[in-house]
Amino acid sequence: MKASDPDRYAARIQYIDAAGEVTDRIISPIRMTTPTTVRALCLQREEVRQFRLASIRTIELVPAHEVLAGAKPSGHL
Repeated sequence: MKASDPDRYAARIQYIDAAGEVTDRIISPIRMTTPTTVRALCLQREEVRQFRLASIRTIELVPAHEVLAGAKPSGHL
């Protein structure tokens, strides 16, 4: 349920990039583009990127207000 509310939650991930390096990212998922990839706003790169699910090592949902500018804490309008 939390993952389906992108206005309230973002995801902190460890991702294996194309060069094989493990990177820490915070993403705001937009939608699944295929059964194996997700399109998301990458906050570090400040642009929309494709992420292969098989390359995500760890994932943690975090409240959006902790990582997104302008997001409001849960329970506030």
